[in-house]
Amino acid sequence: MYSLRTILYSFTIWVLAAMINALLSATLLIFSEAEYLDSWPGVFVLALVFSLLFSAPGIFIFWLVFISNTKDKNLFRLLLRTGIICSAASGLLFVVLLGHEFKGQENYLGFFGVVAAITAIMIHHRPIVSLNTKSK
Repeated sequence: MYSLRTILYSFTIWVLAAMINALLSATLLIFSEAEYLDSWPGVFVLALVFSLLFSAPGIFIFWLVFISNTKDKNLFRLLLRTGIICSAASGLLFVVLLGHEFKGQENYLGFFGVVAAITAIMIHHRPIVSLNTKSK
């Protein structure tokens, strides 16, 4: 039962983080590059796809940590740390692989992934804590 909840929470955290990252990234690109101005929806979708793609390995690690520590009293703190580390690694990978494509914006785009992951995990604070208290 808890495994199903952890899968659901992990999935919603992943999708929400990707959407926040796409929103931040698309907005930055629209305001910094005139070539993207007329195609905000396309830039948003592309940023969403790249966010989901680059964060897939990290969310798998996040899910493994989540599912294996459901009864830990510091679960939320552990997940927040895991999310920061995984999103930072994903952002670094993005900057290394695709940074040259974004003309000086790559560091901001990588940083937005970390901000989005932290935000998505913080939004899920109550369900995570409630899951942790129900498992005792």
